[in-house]
Amino acid sequence: MSTLDRAGRRRPPTKGDRRESALLDALEELLSERSIANVSIDQIAGRAGVSRTAFYFYFPSKEVAVIALVERVVAAIWQDPDTWLTGNGDPRAELDRAIGELTRGWTEHRAVLNAMVEAAAYTGEMWRLWREQMDGFIAGAADRIARDAARGLTREGLDGAGVAAALCWMNERYCYAMLGDADSALPPDEVRRVLVDVWMRTIYRSE
Repeated sequence: MSTLDRAGRRRPPTKGDRRESALLDALEELLSERSIANVSIDQIAGRAGVSRTAFYFYFPSKEVAVIALVERVVAAIWQDPDTWLTGNGDPRAELDRAIGELTRGWTEHRAVLNAMVEAAAYTGEMWRLWREQMDGFIAGAADRIARDAARGLTREGLDGAGVAAALCWMNERYCYAMLGDADSALPPDEVRRVLVDVWMRTIYRSE
């Protein structure tokens, strides 16, 4: 993945970028094999082919590395600029695209997202970090609801902020329950269809 230089131009990844990416790749591989509690810094560094000292150059702790990995996954899920959170077009079409990206991303990176959800349930620091990620989605959803309310598209009397929070947390729990286990996961398109229907019926006037 390229980054920007000081002039705002794309530059190829440096050795440091590649090493950091290798550490995150290694962490994702390990999370597909074992729980986050059973992943050590030595294992991450060894899988990435770097020293323990090199790991600490990029991440002060395993928990920080996990949230960096989650942020990378989340960024990949929401990379489409025309999804519902950022768009201003047809709500159903944009919701369908956005939640389709969510279910695709959860399916492709279930080990990472499952680990984050599970760790957040018993570790205060991980819960705080996951809550920050979720709060970003909730704020974006509340903003979109407000924009659509101004267009006269939403149900009257809608508590936009409260509904945004409820729906975003519903997404998290439903995806975890229905897509989290590779052996029993529902088809991503089925999960997408259900979630889009709930969002549309909750937020918008009858079509």
